Amino acid sequence: RCLSDWSSDVCSSDLQHEGKKLLGEEAGPLMSTTVPETGSRPGTFHSFASAGAARRRPAAFSGPPLGSMRLFLLQSIQGCILAVLCAIGLTAASGILELGEFVYSASLLLAAVTVWNFYSWWLAGRSWFEPYLIFLTAATLFNGGQGLLEVFQLNSQGILLGRIAPEITVRALYLVTLGLASMHLGALTALPRTTPRALGASRTGRLDNQRLEATRHVGWGLIGLSIVPFAMVFGDTVTTALAQGYGGLFGRSTEGLVGSPIIVSANFMVPGVLFLLAGSRGKKFPSLAAILFIALYSAILLAVGSRAPAAMALIAFAWLYDRAVFPLSRAMMLASAILLLCAFSFIAAVRETPGFWQEPGQLSGQALAHLNNPLVAAISEMGGSIATVVHTIQLVPSVRPFDLGASYAYALSTAVPNVGFQVHPAIAHGLLAD
Repeated sequence: RCLSDWSSDVCSSDLQHEGKKLLGEEAGPLMSTTVPETGSRPGTFHSFASAGAARRRPAAFSGPPLGSMRLFLLQSIQGCILAVLCAIGLTAASGILELGEFVYSASLLLAAVTVWNFYSWWLAGRSWFEPYLIFLTAATLFNGGQGLLEVFQLNSQGILLGRIAPEITVRALYLVTLGLASMHLGALTALPRTTPRALGASRTGRLDNQRLEATRHVGWGLIGLSIVPFAMVFGDTVTTALAQGYGGLFGRSTEGLVGSPIIVSANFMVPGVLFLLAGSRGKKFPSLAAILFIALYSAILLAVGSRAPAAMALIAFAWLYDRAVFPLSRAMMLASAILLLCAFSFIAAVRETPGFWQEPGQLSGQALAHLNNPLVAAISEMGGSIATVVHTIQLVPSVRPFDLGASYAYALSTAVPNVGFQVHPAIAHGLLAD
């Protein structure tokens, strides 16, 4: 029989300690049953939030308990899948196959690997809602979205509007499939044999409360440091987007931009709110403040067309709330994700229009009239990123030599804030497309 913490299962075989310790401090890291020292009464917000930490996750959303043999078997299967994909690639490279005839087959292969990636993660005893699975979803949609739509014949004009030669399309789909399978093998290999402790769990209630309080203090500190710069940067972004459209945020002269130190300081605002949320279990005001800020921040970003920052803030907030405060309904999150994807298509259709906010009704009607299936349109748009794979196949090394890691080094340099430079070295270096 297995016990459960927040989002993963702990087998009783992992709890084989001396009987006198099992119900004492040794059980603390796994199942914190200490009531917070806030003096909350049954039925209050404090007791409701504290009870959430011990609430069992529905079985449909967490896989079976993970054992060493099960994990080894999953890793072996993933390794075999990767070996088969390599064999397919070597066979195709030999010239035996006419690649142009296998667009649909390559799409089916991508879909099969995608289904297995998600199913094997569930078999590994993991939750449907955690950082890696969110990343895997994004990687799959952005690289293979159009391939998945092709399986259901939802690309009205074919992958990348049929502008690419079929043999190049097949090679691109194959590389995407190979990359996703390789990444997932790494994820399965990196899985720990033991279950991680629930966020915020500690050996004693006092230590738990001290950590939560310290986390809140960090959050308030970051918010206090960044609130004025954030208001300046955010106000400049909103004003520009409303007046010039989303495209007006790009290509502006450096004279019209807010200074780099101010931008760096403003970037601490969202992390500060997340720290505040992480320490808000059992505290009503901090969690409500975090909810209101993220809701307003994301809504305004979506209104001006900045979809990616809004989505990242919402996803990070939802995961942290689910993990640290109270479990969220998986059905509600799935419905919210679908609605957000549908909204992405609508936003893309209107965000380039300057002054959209002045005539929202008319422009919204025009945009909706041209959207047959918003969800398919959103996945197709994200899946258009496979064009980067296509262009790489076409241009390297025939037109441009192999980069040999230089672009990765410049990308790594972006970890250093743009302080003291008029233009960050990574930006000055340019893009591979330049």
